[in-house]
Amino acid sequence: MAFAMYAALTEGASAAIAVHGSPEQKNLYLPKLISGQWAGTMNLTEPQCGTDLGLVRTHAATQSDGSYKITGTKIFISAGEHDLAENIVHLVLARIDGAPAGTRGLSLFIVPKFLPAANGGVGARNAVTCGSIEEKMGIHGNATCVMNYDGATGWLVAEPNRGLQAMFTMMNEARLGVGVQGLAMSEVAYQNAAAYAKERLAGRALTGAKYPDKAADPIIVHPDVRRTLMSMRALTQAARSICYATAVGMDDDVVGRIEALVVPLVGQHRELAVVLVAHHTAVAVLAGQLPSLVVEGVAVAVTGRLAKDADVAILVKPAQLPIVGDVAPDQVAAAGVPGRPFGPERPGVQP
Repeated sequence: MAFAMYAALTEGASAAIAVHGSPEQKNLYLPKLISGQWAGTMNLTEPQCGTDLGLVRTHAATQSDGSYKITGTKIFISAGEHDLAENIVHLVLARIDGAPAGTRGLSLFIVPKFLPAANGGVGARNAVTCGSIEEKMGIHGNATCVMNYDGATGWLVAEPNRGLQAMFTMMNEARLGVGVQGLAMSEVAYQNAAAYAKERLAGRALTGAKYPDKAADPIIVHPDVRRTLMSMRALTQAARSICYATAVGMDDDVVGRIEALVVPLVGQHRELAVVLVAHHTAVAVLAGQLPSLVVEGVAVAVTGRLAKDADVAILVKPAQLPIVGDVAPDQVAAAGVPGRPFGPERPGVQP
């Protein structure tokens, strides 16, 4: 899942440029992004702001040739620095000098790691660097970076002060991807719990021994265990149906309607609820006792045994970061309390 974020972010950057970029930007960047020759990122969050992007301080100074000099720091930038591609195309939210305060003054810029050469290839290094690699609870297969822009050359995407609207194209792509990731982890949690319930022996069925040749019956014969598993299965299948409906709608070129109706479901409330409830019930089956769910956005504290050999506990950490990381600011706000990590510890995860 973590490694797939490289391609997913590149796909989102391609979508934003395809919808909002100029013809010249499309001709220059899209062929290389789509082929995977170049990669893409999304730069929103800063040390002082995550959910409230109106507090963005990164600024852009207009240059005589129509480009801009971008200066500022972005944090939690997934795929911010790597050598998997020849170039990395950063889509950066910044405020043009003199622009209005708040989100109304934000603009979107293309800021490549290497400046494009005259022939469309890779040219000189731009003034954008990785300051450090973030310490994370999960998604260790992806380089999440602090990115420093020190007068980096960038080019405006869409109109000035309309950056957030343009960035939403990329953000919605990411939301849909996060929704499918949540579905996948819910399905794995269900499969692990169901397999365990068929193997774990404890007690006898209320109607009499189902396996009299064994010391006890599998716990799947008990009504409450079956109810728990069926709840997981129903939630997961419902989430899969939403994802299928979204895919069909996108194939039918009704993206606007689908985004308006389904993105809030797949990318925020419903998928978040599905993945948390599925993990909650899976751990309940595996551990033999109910975990404690702290209903604070995405914060989950699980007490008692987590059945370390059952893979479900492993899923919880990577599941948290795509939801509260740099995918979308309003996605975090809609979930409740932003930036809350799993467990009693709070090892530096910020909105």
